[in-house]
Amino acid sequence: FPMWLKLGSPNLGGAIATAGGGVFIGATTDQFLRGFDAKTGELEKTCDGHGAAVFSVAFSADGKRVFSGGRDREVHSWLAEDAKKIFELGGFEAEVLRLLVQGDRLFSCSADKRVREHKLADKKAELIRSYAGHHDVIYSLAYHETTKHLATGSFDGEVRAWDAEN
Repeated sequence: FPMWLKLGSPNLGGAIATAGGGVFIGATTDQFLRGFDAKTGELEKTCDGHGAAVFSVAFSADGKRVFSGGRDREVHSWLAEDAKKIFELGGFEAEVLRLLVQGDRLFSCSADKRVREHKLADKKAELIRSYAGHHDVIYSLAYHETTKHLATGSFDGEVRAWDAEN
């Protein structure tokens, strides 16, 4: 590529949008989570704190916090308004690939073949459950509100449904 060509960071996945017209992109090969104005495309905020590539992003139910996870084997919590870090969650044995917020719970799946469920509080999160049983990297999460079931998908093609209430 010509040196004069201005490129951003390559994107490894999708973006998420806010109700207020912002867009966060966190599936990049660098260590940043970026917030853009959805109408103008202007960069509004940068969350700096991951030690490696960011693969996943999710909003809290109220839209005030953003969660990000990635190659550094951590989940970071940020204030959506000003990109200030609130806390970090460690304990992952491999990359955090997807995040899902359902009410006051944060689900994360990882290349360590496990899903973790954290109960969210204002300035922390507590691990309340770990789901194990997949034989390969888990890269997909979905939650069904009516049945309270969590669906997970792994690289080997296996899909599992878990009762997230019991």
